[in-house]
Amino acid sequence: MFHGSLNTNISRLQFSAKELMVTACISFTGKYVPDTVNAVIHIEVDPEHNRAQFMEGNAVMQYNHNLTHGSSFCKDHEIVINSDADMNDFSKPLKLTMKCHLVEEKCHKRGGKEEKFNKFCPVVDPTSPFKTTVLLPYVTGCSDDDLCRTDIKTEMEVMELE
Repeated sequence: MFHGSLNTNISRLQFSAKELMVTACISFTGKYVPDTVNAVIHIEVDPEHNRAQFMEGNAVMQYNHNLTHGSSFCKDHEIVINSDADMNDFSKPLKLTMKCHLVEEKCHKRGGKEEKFNKFCPVVDPTSPFKTTVLLPYVTGCSDDDLCRTDIKTEMEVMELE
């Protein structure tokens, strides 16, 4: 089973923010697992609103890493906030998501014959896939958590209608 976290250097975004740092950490645990597994780490930045991207120019970062059982692997990423004011919806928090899965490798039986299931190959529990999300709200002053929840009500009174 994968365990991980996304940690940012800020807890709220200022309107003038140009960039932020995020540290992605991942590890794995389990019974009868190998000492190492090759994992795919997939991180997305603000997929619904496209207000930010990694320094490399993409909103999606994906890379493989050989994880060691009992050790945590961490990597820092710089995220750039788009400066185009038309792209910013400050009422919605900036969303960062990380997923992790095993690299699909062909596993062979000891004699080299392929099988559909091989007890020597690591398998992630399909009922508990790994995904973690961080929401970074803009400093809006809407409430204590800076998350704006629109609740507009309109009242009208018609007078002297003939």
